[in-house]
Amino acid sequence: MRWQASYGPRYWIACLLRAKEFGFATAPLITLGCVMMRACYWNTCPVGVAIANPDLRRKFVGRPEHVANFFRFIAEDFRRWMARLGYRTVDEMVGQSHRLEYQPPESHWKGRQLDWKLIIEFPPAPSEGNGDVCGRFRTHPTPAWMKSSCA
Repeated sequence: MRWQASYGPRYWIACLLRAKEFGFATAPLITLGCVMMRACYWNTCPVGVAIANPDLRRKFVGRPEHVANFFRFIAEDFRRWMARLGYRTVDEMVGQSHRLEYQPPESHWKGRQLDWKLIIEFPPAPSEGNGDVCGRFRTHPTPAWMKSSCA
């Protein structure tokens, strides 16, 4: 099975393995109708997702609601798995790799040789608060253009 994070279990497994951020890559584009032709830069996208040509742009049927629904389904699935595992927040879940159960692939000759202990077993987090979450604030100055758009 490929590691393609396009549905809930992939995200909570990554979270248990200390992932604090998730990248969704092309999944939102697919919900907009992208067929992954890899023709974005040539202005020849057959479905008009990433294109400037007005004739081809008319073929675009994607809507923002499609992307919003995709993320809503991911979030609902993630919440269900969190409840099943007994967590209330994502911060509680981060780094709880002891909840994972590894089953080595016995049928694949390469899989039998892998030792996953270094990936699955982590040293305990610092005891002061939730030491797994960065609590430092930015010390570099915020650019003026950023301040005006966020105000």
